[in-house]
Amino acid sequence: MMNRIRTAIESKRAATQLQAAYFWRPGPGN
Repeated sequence: MMNRIRTAIESKRAATQLQAAYFWRPGPGN
């Protein structure tokens, strides 16, 4: 149970970092 929760938190953090990277870095064509 704990491991599953930690995995969800890790994946959410990774998604947040990915979103931040896309947000801060100009994408292709910009």
